[in-house]
Amino acid sequence: ATHNVEDVEDLKMYFGSLSQSMLSLSMSMSGGVDWSSLFYPLADISEFYGFVFIVFITVSVLAVFNIITSIFVTDAIEVAHMDIDLRMQGEKEQSRQAVKELSRIFHCMDTAKTGVLTSMDLEDAIDNEELRTCFALLGLQITDAVS
Repeated sequence: ATHNVEDVEDLKMYFGSLSQSMLSLSMSMSGGVDWSSLFYPLADISEFYGFVFIVFITVSVLAVFNIITSIFVTDAIEVAHMDIDLRMQGEKEQSRQAVKELSRIFHCMDTAKTGVLTSMDLEDAIDNEELRTCFALLGLQITDAVS
């Protein structure tokens, strides 16, 4: 079979040695050289070589895309976990603050300072505007405690 002299020269230039072959394949994957510059000389020798070249490029490009995608997905998952951790810390801090505030309110309501709230203490608290406001800020109704 006779081959175009230009194709033979192209093949020598792109695939003349192992290092040239590796460079040519890398360049074809990354856009350093047009695929057709490598494909047509190979396909002229054998359609099988052209087919193998296209399969190589396709698999290599898909592998690179897969790696890049996995990096982004991994980073997104890590950010989501950090977000959940931050929200949990915020909830814990809110709970601590609510307990602290409720403790302060109950100490104010315990007029006898016995550590026990009586029904009389609760009735007095219902009449106290400041205590009703404190309960409301915590999302509680003081009347719920009485009933």
